[in-house]
Amino acid sequence: MNWFYAARGEQQGPISESELDRLIGQGVILPTTLVWREGFATWIPLQQTGARLVAEPEAAPDTLQCSSCLRFFEPNRLVIIRGRRVCAGCKSAVLTRFQEEGILPEPIDPLRIGPAWEHYEALGRLTAIRQTIRAVLTQPSQTFATMRRFGGLNRPFWYGTIVGAISQSVLMVYVSAAELISGHVTQSFTGRVSAITVPLFVVSSITRIVSAWVSVPIGLFVTSGLLHLGLKFAGGARRPYETTFRAYCYNSPSIAVLHIIPVIGTVVAIPWSAVSICIALARAHETQRWRAVLALLLPVGLFIVFVLMFAALMGFAFAAARSAGGL
Repeated sequence: MNWFYAARGEQQGPISESELDRLIGQGVILPTTLVWREGFATWIPLQQTGARLVAEPEAAPDTLQCSSCLRFFEPNRLVIIRGRRVCAGCKSAVLTRFQEEGILPEPIDPLRIGPAWEHYEALGRLTAIRQTIRAVLTQPSQTFATMRRFGGLNRPFWYGTIVGAISQSVLMVYVSAAELISGHVTQSFTGRVSAITVPLFVVSSITRIVSAWVSVPIGLFVTSGLLHLGLKFAGGARRPYETTFRAYCYNSPSIAVLHIIPVIGTVVAIPWSAVSICIALARAHETQRWRAVLALLLPVGLFIVFVLMFAALMGFAFAAARSAGGL
């Protein structure tokens, strides 16, 4: 069976299993290297495939561990970057990450290095997006059980913004098209009533698309903040806000891709989004599922209470106005 692996920013392979063993023995392919073969839904670290790993030699005396790849080197082959020892092979990636996000990446947790978007330099952005969407839609439990919980907000933010805004834009075009087809009637600025026309459809679509690219990134921060507060209230926030933000950025936009399928996609996306975010929060924070459900219901409950209070206030104001008019 042929294997593929990611290295030097490109897909390598195909290679046979014997060649895979040889590259593992030479240290070219590490337990954390992303690999793929027929039958895999997405690219995953080698150590999660069940493939036989060649035992690494024990650390020699007077060697130190790289905080990024966790391999051992002689002290003179390591550089210190803001208090962390980094080998020459990891130096470029660590510095690039620091320049992009202003922070140093956390040391690798062998069990949490996904999803694929975390490795878009090796996989390519389009492949990483496609693999991440597929993993969230088909294997949410495994995806968020292996999601990196730390490493900055920048990377998940851009994934959530790009995927979420594109999905929302497509949905908005569908809405405008439905108005055009149904001959929806609208009130113009001049006070005249007119039907939706092709020019109005174009203007409406552009306006809604621009709105999506503004509202989606704002929504990532606001919604994940509300979810994190809900988790704190439910006693399930075992990790900081960053972990909740990462889980929401990878989960919600990936589910939103279903909106691209007319009508049926939206019908499926709405309930599945609620189920999937509960799975994501529970796995990312390693907490009970019911706490994640409660975290989701709390913002919804607060919104309902707000709407009811607003409606009651408006009703009271309307009643007071009628009473004053009667007097």
